[in-house]
Amino acid sequence: MAVSIDASTPVRFTGTPAHNGVAVITSASFTPPAGAMLVVCVNSDTLNIVDTQTSVVSDTQGESWSQRAARQPNEGSSGLGGFSAIHVAIATASVARTVSVSLTGVDTSTRRVSAKVYVLTSQHATQTGAANGEGSSTTNSITPALFTSTNADGLAIVCDTDWQANGTFTSSDLTVDTAHYAGEISVMSGYKTISSVASISGNMDASGAGAAEHAWCAIEVIAAAGGSAPTLSSATPSGTLGTTTTATLGATTNQTSGTFYGVVDTAGNISGITAAQVKAGQNNGSVSAVAAANSAVSTSSPAAAVSGLTAATAYSYAVVQNNTNGDSNVLTGTFTTASAAVNPQIRNYGPKGFVSTLLTM
Repeated sequence: MAVSIDASTPVRFTGTPAHNGVAVITSASFTPPAGAMLVVCVNSDTLNIVDTQTSVVSDTQGESWSQRAARQPNEGSSGLGGFSAIHVAIATASVARTVSVSLTGVDTSTRRVSAKVYVLTSQHATQTGAANGEGSSTTNSITPALFTSTNADGLAIVCDTDWQANGTFTSSDLTVDTAHYAGEISVMSGYKTISSVASISGNMDASGAGAAEHAWCAIEVIAAAGGSAPTLSSATPSGTLGTTTTATLGATTNQTSGTFYGVVDTAGNISGITAAQVKAGQNNGSVSAVAAANSAVSTSSPAAAVSGLTAATAYSYAVVQNNTNGDSNVLTGTFTTASAAVNPQIRNYGPKGFVSTLLTM
């Protein structure tokens, strides 16, 4: 099931608190579902390009908050102004609450702060390995690579501050929430569905055509177990191999988690094989396959090496991936192992007293 935005998500809130770590801006009251992920995108004005900020998020139910990503005004070769950050927490109960944000800066005077809360459902409980990214740019409209996703069915959350306050943001591919504070900052937060394991980009278009000062950050929110099962394609190897007794089984996957399994046997013993049999290292008769292997999946091109094969032999194979979303499709292929090299031998022939040689291959 894909991650989704819950209807309890409150409206953007803003203010001009002192950046002293004490003064706060506070959201309207909202009641999230129990277990929902609360994501807060924080945008802040800064005095200058070295006014480093620290953002703190809290709520009236005392949830445990963590910062997943941030972009400081002094980061990057351009030395641009503005600050953005993304904080997350899990709602332990479906109880009404408000969220507050405070900033501490090198300069502690009053400056614009704006924040947007998203209430997410169907997210994975742990978010282990979830990706994030950040960047800066003076180009008005940018479409940077945010991060490389680790799973399908997730959500990309983006937070961007334009320190030049060009006007209201737009985006060609994000569902955005925006605000423009003339003479201070322009801000946006947005999201898009992640459909596969890939480099995920997002368009952030500052208003007009003038130079902007983007300070953006982004996070991946992984979908809960029970989402779409992984899909395998492009099985390898094929044809005649360069090896005689070993082979590396591989494929392309849309989810970089779980375990990749492969078995090798005759064509008759692979036809109609099930995912359960492949995972057990068996052929379609539920007995041990000629060869079997498995490996952890951490890239979109998982592979597992098998050994114990016979030279110059035609084989069939089957591969499958399993993760918290279930079993992938079973993918099959064929290959032939290389012929074994023949070593030359020297033999002696002829009558006693004479030696002649014949080179045999």
